[in-house]
Amino acid sequence: MITSLLTSFLRGGSLAQRAAAVTLLAGPPALLAAALAARPVGFGCALVLVCLAERFLEQVRGRQLAVLRKARLGLGVRALLRHLLAVLLAVRAGCPTSVVVSAATLSAALPAAQSAHEVMARVLRERARTPVVVRDGEDRVPDPGADLGGACRRIDRAGLPALAGLTLAASTGTALPAYAGIALSALEAALCLARTARRVARSSPACRTTAMEDTNRWLAARAPTVVLYFSGSKRSGYQVDMWLRAVERLDEPAVVLLRERAVLERLAPTSLPVLCVPAAVDVMALDLSSVRVGLYVSNVGRNIHLLRVPTLKHAFVGHGDSDKAASSNPYAKVYDEVWVAGPAGRERYRSADVGVEDHRVVEIGRPQLAGVRCDAPGGPDALTTVLYAPTWEGWADGPGGIPLVVAGEAVVRRLLAMEPPVRVLYRPHPLTGTRSKRAAEAHRRVAALLAASDPDTAEPDRRSAHRVVTGPDAPDLYACFNEAHALVSDISSVVPDFLASGKPYAVVDVTAGVDATTFADVTAADAAPADTLRARHVTASAGYSVLPDGRGLEELVAAVRDPGADRLAGARRRLRTHLFGTAGGDPQDRFGAAVRRLAEQAERRNRRQEGRPSPAPAPGPAGHAPSDCTPLPGPDHRTSPTS
Repeated sequence: MITSLLTSFLRGGSLAQRAAAVTLLAGPPALLAAALAARPVGFGCALVLVCLAERFLEQVRGRQLAVLRKARLGLGVRALLRHLLAVLLAVRAGCPTSVVVSAATLSAALPAAQSAHEVMARVLRERARTPVVVRDGEDRVPDPGADLGGACRRIDRAGLPALAGLTLAASTGTALPAYAGIALSALEAALCLARTARRVARSSPACRTTAMEDTNRWLAARAPTVVLYFSGSKRSGYQVDMWLRAVERLDEPAVVLLRERAVLERLAPTSLPVLCVPAAVDVMALDLSSVRVGLYVSNVGRNIHLLRVPTLKHAFVGHGDSDKAASSNPYAKVYDEVWVAGPAGRERYRSADVGVEDHRVVEIGRPQLAGVRCDAPGGPDALTTVLYAPTWEGWADGPGGIPLVVAGEAVVRRLLAMEPPVRVLYRPHPLTGTRSKRAAEAHRRVAALLAASDPDTAEPDRRSAHRVVTGPDAPDLYACFNEAHALVSDISSVVPDFLASGKPYAVVDVTAGVDATTFADVTAADAAPADTLRARHVTASAGYSVLPDGRGLEELVAAVRDPGADRLAGARRRLRTHLFGTAGGDPQDRFGAAVRRLAEQAERRNRRQEGRPSPAPAPGPAGHAPSDCTPLPGPDHRTSPTS
């Protein structure tokens, strides 16, 4: 545990950040040695360096401070340690007893003041927090009481005058600097507490009734027809992000309804109005009389708070089609319809036999993939770029273990060792490491491998440098598709989405042994059941197989560099049709038509309940939801270097 924390603390960031981290780590031993030796000059120098390093890491938001907080060594604990070492210096330097007692009293009083301030800050945040947060436009939502964290830091730093005074007193043998510093520190902490206490006294709780009335007037003015609904952790917000642009392009007015403030704070920029309503009772108080369609991107328990509204039609759109069990979840029975990309999605629910009736499954294509290109990036002479996009560890380890843990380092090492060189884009799943520490450690090792392989320059050429694609400002998955010549992944929705490009891909089989027969040229049509990865998973049937040790990657890269050696090009075209359907056209149009049809169904249902005549239903095949709109266009009409 300690070794892991030390490694995390010293790894990552710029050279200046690592130097500051080393300074911060070496500071306490240096202060202790100077205090025991009664060397005030050395103590003062070490103190200045430690404080400067700490301040620098705060300004650049260095990850080292997060590691210290995780180890229960936050700013307050570090400040207390410095005060105790300063008291030790005063004792060793022979300062008067009154100075030592005053300094020790301040050392105990400052943590108490910080605790009192944190309590008041919590009260202020709760009072400032409204039951509903509305974001209309792309402005980020301010955190009520965000400035209170700065006040906590000011209390911690209130002890700096006392530290300086004690150091000077130990150096000169005069008590006056110590008394002056202690007095200044006590005064600053008292003023900070007094200001916050005054804010608490003047604050009042936000009125829930007024907030809900204002929100419902806001909803009535916009009269949305569609709600894009999401509930989940802050790191799962990518699931709703992928649908924002498609919903923005609908003809019907739409609103995003979130349940967690942390997701709202990280939501991708969007022109859609956004509501964040954490409490179930407040969701039930919303005026949704204009809404006809609810779109759900994940299967979570809190969906029930919108599913209970009978005037809506509810459709599950998911956050990617894959061969995972999550893509045929029995939870889907609660929706009026389940929207999938194409025939493969329908067959997945049919074969899973989880109670989702076939006529409720509607093929709508993948509107997110409209911008995925088929052409090779950078022209014919560009450095071959391979995107490695492993999935996360899931809620439980699958057969063969966690793909990133089992094969991640081996895959990357083999790619880095290739000649001619290969450029690697590494894009881990956003949830990587949230459940498994082993997955988090594997991610760090892979990132370190790529960092060590890059040119040793301050600004490496982005076209040739390897890249770890993570963080809120990183390109999205589809932009990575357009920057890559090939994909290496495992069983996840990344694989079928990449098929829209028509470019070669490989799937890592973590369940495979080292038998060379794994690489037999077997297609989904003629493979013996369970003999190969291709036979077990539809999305792998047109991909090259890779063993956990990386063997098989050479064939993938050869297919990129020599289209004549790409033996699976035809299989990819056939699988793409199976996944996304056969018709051409804009997939956004197909998505929009599905929304309009479902809205019309909801309106007819509501009219029947109110006793009003209903318009004639839209024509559609008997026993199935009407499907008269176009699917994702196959890239066949575009030029592909690998086909």
